[in-house]
Amino acid sequence: PLSPAEDAAVEQAAAVLHSRIKIGCTGCRYCMPCPMGVDIPDNFSIWNKLGMSAAGGHQGPVTLQFPDNEKASRCIRCGKCEAVCPQKLPIRASLARLQEELDAL
Repeated sequence: PLSPAEDAAVEQAAAVLHSRIKIGCTGCRYCMPCPMGVDIPDNFSIWNKLGMSAAGGHQGPVTLQFPDNEKASRCIRCGKCEAVCPQKLPIRASLARLQEELDAL
């Protein structure tokens, strides 16, 4: 069992890590295939790595290079991905936010 101080420290660390995660996608790939070819889980993985990297929590370079036809910018907001997402993630809005952040880099 953890002491109250240790428990509080663990909770604080978890809160900090959670705040750096852009989206809670587990990569289950239920959203795939996207009719436009967007690799939704890979886009979200990169986005989360960027969030961790910007906050100093991710070690190593974040690879932003993957095929243009798989990028978030190709999303046409059809919603097929959200209809099957077991986590009910706001995929369309998140892909748009992700693209805005990437465009700003």
